[in-house]
Amino acid sequence: MNAVDFDRVKRATYEASIGSAHHKNEQRKEADLQTRLDRLAAKAARLSVAEVSAATASTSGRVAELIATRDRGRVWVVVDMDAFFAAVEEKDEPALAGTAFAVGSVSMISTASYAARAHGIRSAMPGFVALKLLPSLRFVPPRFERYVAEAAAVRGVLAAFDPHFHAAGLDEAYLNLTVYCGRTGKDGLAAAHDVRAAIREATGLAASAGVAPNRMLAKVAADFGKPDGVFVVPSADAPALDAWVSSLPVRKVPGIGRVAERTLGALGVRTCGDLYAARGLVSLLFSRASADFFLAVSLGAGCDEEGGGAEADGDDTAAGRRGMSAERTFAPTRHRGELEARVRSLAARLARGCASEGLAPRTLTLKLKLASFEVRSRATGLSGAAVAAAVAAAAAAVAVAPAAAATVPPLSPPPRPAVAVAMAGEACPTLAGVGAPASGPPSDAPTSDADDDDDENDDLAHPTPPAVSALADALASAGLRLLRAEPVCDVRLLGLRLSNWAPRPGRGSSLPPGQRGLDGLLERRAGKATPDAPCPPPPHPPVQQQAVPAPAPAPAPAPAPAPPPATWSCQLCTFAGTPAHSLRCGVCDGLRGARVGDLISGGGAPPPEPERKRSRGGGGSGGQHQRGVAAMFGRGKGVGRGGG
Repeated sequence: MNAVDFDRVKRATYEASIGSAHHKNEQRKEADLQTRLDRLAAKAARLSVAEVSAATASTSGRVAELIATRDRGRVWVVVDMDAFFAAVEEKDEPALAGTAFAVGSVSMISTASYAARAHGIRSAMPGFVALKLLPSLRFVPPRFERYVAEAAAVRGVLAAFDPHFHAAGLDEAYLNLTVYCGRTGKDGLAAAHDVRAAIREATGLAASAGVAPNRMLAKVAADFGKPDGVFVVPSADAPALDAWVSSLPVRKVPGIGRVAERTLGALGVRTCGDLYAARGLVSLLFSRASADFFLAVSLGAGCDEEGGGAEADGDDTAAGRRGMSAERTFAPTRHRGELEARVRSLAARLARGCASEGLAPRTLTLKLKLASFEVRSRATGLSGAAVAAAVAAAAAAVAVAPAAAATVPPLSPPPRPAVAVAMAGEACPTLAGVGAPASGPPSDAPTSDADDDDDENDDLAHPTPPAVSALADALASAGLRLLRAEPVCDVRLLGLRLSNWAPRPGRGSSLPPGQRGLDGLLERRAGKATPDAPCPPPPHPPVQQQAVPAPAPAPAPAPAPAPPPATWSCQLCTFAGTPAHSLRCGVCDGLRGARVGDLISGGGAPPPEPERKRSRGGGGSGGQHQRGVAAMFGRGKGVGRGGG
């Protein structure tokens, strides 16, 4: 990819999408981002040198904590399969090897071969844009059942090295090989070679690996090791490791996307070393959670609790997890039956995730992206006791049931569909379920909206216990209430997100350092001191009745105002206890809140909003408030893919 002419790629993308709904939406987003950057720069200019110096000094305690918690004696390995979907196709059809082809269609590309990537073609690129870059590009229809089978074979290999490895999609996994290295006497490089050799022997597929003392740096190293290589972060030499982290571009860090990169760049921050030097300024301009994340990044400190490996000693798997989400992109549709079926499918996926990690959510958020690329986010509270009981039952069922990931399906490939060859201006078959027209590009096709969850088709191999199904039904019911409250419109993306985890008995807070929980925020505003008490519903305004003068007959009582909903939302904040008809979010104190509870309860439109200054969250449906790094920079999911 080093020889790719990115200016040519950008020009082709622009020419292919100009005038479309996506292009107009990108222009709006760019204008909003520039406005935010201008405000951020103006705010930074108003800060005095003394204020910044004092803020820098105030971070010394947290810096000492992060340095003390860094364990550079661990061996973390991130295994990333090289062009996984394309590699499976090459394995089944050797004639494809070395040719430029893409798995997908003219509507959207799932994976591109390395020969195609040399021309700037990448995953999540519309196929019609790719054809402008390479008219002879070949499209191969995807076969997800094959990818699931090969991924299961890879996971069977990984389990022999770390039984507690964490799979991030079909093609990526995090392994803690500290115990393996101690048992075999090998270093991280040799251990990574062992893993890669075992994968190649079992599947014939190539994998890259990154070796580092924590998950975050190992993920960065895996990208440097592509394709089919190993990159080792110099963890044995502390000065060399610090120098390497300091020179690392912030864009390489997982969780920092395009928008975050530009936001930090407006402050003169390009590398992790710059980020550490500007830690005082960052703490004054960003939220506490965002500033803490940036500080940890600048020091190369990663969160290693998830998938803690064999020696994790019962670490809380929820530590550091702010939420759990799943979403799907599809051809624009307003068919309620199809949308509701997608809600149930996503709820089933999230229910399995909650059961496997023992997490009980108290907030469910529905995300909709319309055909116009407007994003709507609606949230509602969940019944804490009922969901916690359902999660406990589902977790018990999952613990008893045999692990589906340990069962390796047969690897005999099913019949391959005919390889589609598309030239510029010719028709090409579309992905099943995408439904984009075969002749020419759709006018509003996105340039970066790929399906975020590679393991969508894990459903094919996962029998669902009844207890997990009950939890899925509860989550789906909440999601369907939010969906049905929305007016009928064309939707192209639907997602569900779970957050605000209930504390587990005998465990401490599951929030990462620097992040305040929802209850804590409410108690702080209300002056309460009960850390785990559920939020009370907002008080209903009293019904006012007119006095009855004598001897005139009593007039009819005035109609009672509609009771406020138990749950309101401002994009990412869901809260209770806010005074009736308040337009100020009770969590983030912003003024752009959309009271979706009014839609749920049928209370009608909210009263007109008073004139107010715009919140820092930017525009959009109801606005967005800054809440953690993901919300601040507009990242969707969970676990996004390197995007801002």
